[in-house]
Amino acid sequence: MAAEPVVDHVGLVGGVVVADDVVTAREAVDKMVQAWMLDDLMNQVDDGDLQLTGDGGFLPELVRRVLEAGLQAELTDHLGYERHDRAGHGSGNSRNGYTQKRLGSEIGDLQLATPRDRLGSFEPRLVSKGQRRVGHDHLLVCRWHDNPGHSGPSGTHPWAPS
Repeated sequence: MAAEPVVDHVGLVGGVVVADDVVTAREAVDKMVQAWMLDDLMNQVDDGDLQLTGDGGFLPELVRRVLEAGLQAELTDHLGYERHDRAGHGSGNSRNGYTQKRLGSEIGDLQLATPRDRLGSFEPRLVSKGQRRVGHDHLLVCRWHDNPGHSGPSGTHPWAPS
């Protein structure tokens, strides 16, 4: 029998489970179960206080946050500097707000805030321009650079509410 994973740190940031030493999805779920987070979530579903899928559901919100964090990371890579970094001043290209995008998915529709750049040269790969549907391959957890617990320069977690 496999040893139970050791929980170093588990917490909620912006309604999303953050675990410092998570390597696999199974370990992430194990940590949620050990911290009673999954039971709490499912009790809310059973009580009718929370729905998992569909409009306003937990899973679409979670996927939306993950995709938006991934899109932000892609834009940072494209521009070559972090948000609010002084290195971006005078660079010739910068962040320029968001474009709203509605995506259909198996778990419900997602309303994404897709970041854009001033020059219009940003071509996202995670959710491409013109894409209207995401399938199961897009419903994977994205890495925030190489460190899932990475905080941006403002000290906020990348999955915190925007």
